[in-house]
Amino acid sequence: MKNSAKTENKILSLACWMIPATLILNVAGLVSFTEPRENIFSYLSIILFATSFWFILLLFFERRQAACFGTLLSNQKEITFANSISPQGVWLLFALSMTGLVCRLILLPNEPALSDDVWRYAWDGHITNAGVNPYLFAPNDSALETLRTDWFHRITFQNVRTVYPPLAQGILALANQISPGYLGIKILFLLIEITVFITLYFLGRHFFSAYLMYYWLNPIIIFLNGSEAHLDLTVIPLLVPLILAFQNDYADQNNSTQRIWQDHRFTISAVCLSLAALIKPYYAIGFSIFFTPPENKFTKISFLRKWSSLLIVPLIIGAFIFPYRTDLWKLLESPLMYSNFWQFNSPVYSVLSRVMPEKAVRIFCYGFVAILSIYFNVRSVTIKKREYFAIEHRLAYTFTIPFLFLPTIYPWYFLPGFFLAALTRDLNLLFLSVVLPLSYLSWNFEQWQLPGWVLSLEFIPLIIFWLLRSRQRNLDAMFK
Repeated sequence: MKNSAKTENKILSLACWMIPATLILNVAGLVSFTEPRENIFSYLSIILFATSFWFILLLFFERRQAACFGTLLSNQKEITFANSISPQGVWLLFALSMTGLVCRLILLPNEPALSDDVWRYAWDGHITNAGVNPYLFAPNDSALETLRTDWFHRITFQNVRTVYPPLAQGILALANQISPGYLGIKILFLLIEITVFITLYFLGRHFFSAYLMYYWLNPIIIFLNGSEAHLDLTVIPLLVPLILAFQNDYADQNNSTQRIWQDHRFTISAVCLSLAALIKPYYAIGFSIFFTPPENKFTKISFLRKWSSLLIVPLIIGAFIFPYRTDLWKLLESPLMYSNFWQFNSPVYSVLSRVMPEKAVRIFCYGFVAILSIYFNVRSVTIKKREYFAIEHRLAYTFTIPFLFLPTIYPWYFLPGFFLAALTRDLNLLFLSVVLPLSYLSWNFEQWQLPGWVLSLEFIPLIIFWLLRSRQRNLDAMFK
């Protein structure tokens, strides 16, 4: 028995040490491409190999009751503090942390490979710092001709004004101050990721566990943040205080500071979610956590007090919109046009649009997204065990599953959801990061659309995996 345990630990150790080498080799392979879009199958095969290998390792650890590197880092399922980690675990944790950082640094100087969004980000930051209202002028407007840069031709939809809300404009202006073009954006986003990583580490066992490596070493996360630099990343720091405020098991009822966090958790939520919506509006579905019933008498807040917390939302949003009050319609025009006409990578939309009018399909999709996000919070206890879902679990499902019903589905929409899924070690949600990169096959087609066989290749394995996992959980419960 002891020999088998030793053998298993050796296998776990070998698997852990394989991760740095595999990730760095894959990232090096990505940066070796000069024209990724013209070699999309080869480029994408590297990403798919890396994500598949990473996910197989997660399954390997899970089957051995290990919390992803947890058995090697300490004798517990979670890391408590650095002095509780074994000497081997300290070096392993350091190696894994540095691997994630090195991979991001390798991708830092490279131009984004499979998305042009960063050029719009850079343009918005550039003209905002020049004192121009980005909601008044499209990039190709002759009034901005003197502000055009050498990368101006990389901006897509130059006849359309910006779709990004005011807080996003402030973030992009800050990135432009660091460095013009895409590099300033990448540097700022990398600093945000590092700050979140370090913050979670110092918050202790209830936040930083081996599970965080599920995020830090996820190849698609490294690619989306290190190479493509999508704005959705900036929502993640707003989730940390929100989770902290809802950590019921973390709160010491005799600790006045923690009690303040508990008592004002819905106010904190309203602030964080308002700011998230001012970065990307679709993250407003996080407000569905207000439908969550209380867990116990210590966390119970009166109905009036809970919902009155939402009064702060129009104040925050109004403060950011106020400078653009005379051009409010122009601020809303582009996002509304985008939500009414854009469609990509949505299996639900593709199927329903064959039998229903397009407008009806969009209304159905947006309505179902709202209902589903509320459902995950109202049904916050399991049927069998009556086990209360932690805020990380509820938000992880809220920021992932409903998005699958949107008319437009891009991999980067799921960045906050992947972060939360990592903290909760939810492999069902993390499997999304394995299949969603297939949407980049759109570069192989003349139109920015995906044929049915690609959608099938992307989402059928997801459904099968979820069904198998559900069946396995039922069997495990039966034989316990």
